[in-house]
Amino acid sequence: MDITTGRMRGALIAAASVALLVTGCASGGGAGGSLDGNPEESAPVETAPAPETSAPMDEDFEPSVAWLEEGATFELTTYGSSSCPAEVAEVLLDAPDHITLQLAPPSDGMCTMDMAPTAQTIELPEGADGRPLGVALRADDGTVSAELTLD
Repeated sequence: MDITTGRMRGALIAAASVALLVTGCASGGGAGGSLDGNPEESAPVETAPAPETSAPMDEDFEPSVAWLEEGATFELTTYGSSSCPAEVAEVLLDAPDHITLQLAPPSDGMCTMDMAPTAQTIELPEGADGRPLGVALRADDGTVSAELTLD
C-alpha cells in the first residue's frame, strides 16, 4: 500500500466517523431530547415521592402549654435543637393568675442544627390558682419570648 492509498483510506474513515456522529446527534435520542426526535416533546421524568416524616410537627414551632393535672402540673412544649433544648430554670409567681418561666442560659456546647419538640413537666408554685393562668417565657437575657395561657 502506498502513502496516497493510506491517506485516502484514513480520510474515508474520518469522513464516515463524522457522518455517523452527525447522524447520531440529529436523531434527538440524546439527553434532554424526545424519544422520536421532536424537540417539542420530551420524555417524562420520573421523580421519587417525598419521604414522609415520622411525626407531624407544628409548622409554626411556637411553644405551647397544656394541663397534665389541672391546678398542679402542666406540660410546656418548646422547639429547638434536640441536643440543646430550652430548659426551665425557675418558676416565678407574678400574681394568682400569672407565672413566669425563667429559661436557663443556652448551652455552651455544640448543638445539632435540627428542629425538634421538647416537653417538660412544670409544677405550679403555691398561690397560682387563678383561671385562666397566664404563662410567660422569659429568656436568660430578661426578654419575654412568649405569653401563653392555661385555661
